[in-house]
Amino acid sequence: MADNKMKKGFATYLLILLLVILAAFLIVIVIMLFSPFQNIIGFQYMTYNTDNDYQYRTTAGEELDFSTIDEININCDKASVRVERAIQVQGDAIKFENYCKGFAYASDRTDFTYEIYFSDAEKSILNVEVHEPEGFLFFDDNMVISIIVPSTSEYALENTKVNISTDSGNVMIANQTALVSDVTVSALRNSISLNSFDIRSNRGNVYLYSYIDDTLDDVFIKTNSGTVFMQIDKYDITNSIEFHTISGNVRLNSINYTGEEANVDNIVFDVENGAFNVESVTGNIKLNMDSGYLDINSLHGNLSSSDSVQQMESAEIRVNSMNGDLNLPFANNSTVSVNSLSKDNQVFIKGNGGNITIGEMDGYAHIETTSGNVNVTNYSNDMIVKTTSGNIDVKYDSNAIDSQLIFSSSSGRIDIGIRSGFKCIAEFLNTNGNRDNSKVDIQFQVDDFTNPQLINVNNEQDEGSIMTVTSDSDVTIALI
Repeated sequence: MADNKMKKGFATYLLILLLVILAAFLIVIVIMLFSPFQNIIGFQYMTYNTDNDYQYRTTAGEELDFSTIDEININCDKASVRVERAIQVQGDAIKFENYCKGFAYASDRTDFTYEIYFSDAEKSILNVEVHEPEGFLFFDDNMVISIIVPSTSEYALENTKVNISTDSGNVMIANQTALVSDVTVSALRNSISLNSFDIRSNRGNVYLYSYIDDTLDDVFIKTNSGTVFMQIDKYDITNSIEFHTISGNVRLNSINYTGEEANVDNIVFDVENGAFNVESVTGNIKLNMDSGYLDINSLHGNLSSSDSVQQMESAEIRVNSMNGDLNLPFANNSTVSVNSLSKDNQVFIKGNGGNITIGEMDGYAHIETTSGNVNVTNYSNDMIVKTTSGNIDVKYDSNAIDSQLIFSSSSGRIDIGIRSGFKCIAEFLNTNGNRDNSKVDIQFQVDDFTNPQLINVNNEQDEGSIMTVTSDSDVTIALI
């Protein structure tokens, strides 16, 4: 009985002690909430409600006139950045908003300070540096830095480049909706007209809104894990175009290179392990991928990923229609699917385990893979398709070939569809290089034949047109 009473007494004492500690903790929290920025037992509570802090001058007192500025640089951490038009403002401005709330150690710097200054003697490069509140627990870390162009200003940043660097903040380029004023404003302008922009964010999203002139010199966007949303219908870009992500999503409408260097890779898509979904591209794409995903509805230009160092691994590439050459010499285990290519466009793909599908083409093709399956429809020209263990399914929808067709699969099945008027010399080999037609099924011919054999309903031999099929597995040749 005595032991039970001791246990109950200890439990009661422990409960009272915990309640006292909890009450003390709550009292400290309440004191901190009502005494922000005060050091209370090594901690402090911060709270900001800074709204519409417009700065029309630099920190040194120089008036801001964006028409005289070539570059605007903004560096921040958690803050979001906007570039937009605004009504009822006194002139060109940098606007700051801060709504941060949270807890910090007493030693943390919880002040929100900024500096606006020119970094060159000509005062053509404007820098905006921000110190953001430090803390270990944020209930709200909403901060916004805005480049403000008055709605009445004729200058719309058309000769100014904007460079933005942020860690987790979002970036918004242009107004999302039209401006609405409570008072009559003459010559109300909604759009900006940037010369170029360079956006770099680690985790933040990038929003490309509609109210901007769609012609720019340079576009560079990099977000490691964020998402890029393109609301504007198209960008016409005269110089350089680059989109980079590591694991984020990039969603683009129409990206058009309009410069004069037509024979170089003027567009960079650095997908790595992220996902790109693009409606339309005009220009030659240099593609960097690892295991990412690329989907393009319409491509007017070449697509190439030829970097031997940064090779594709297990990527997925899908293109609906393409007017350009496809060059993927390091596809490795990647899946490639192109629904249709325009006439005379060429395909070169070399991989390992990924499946290759070319829905329709009318040009030269060279495809090699180890274990992936290959499916191609070609209307003319030469073809080389090789795979070690994958299957080959080819439809050759032409009456003749320029020089040669080569199809090879050591252990995979080969299915070839041809026209009834197709003519060539057909040579069937096993993987030892010996002539062997024992596993060849020519479904439209019932008579015995010798190898090489003319496959031609008119029995007209063409010495310059040879189809060589090499396999130790089944081969079927049938009419389309």
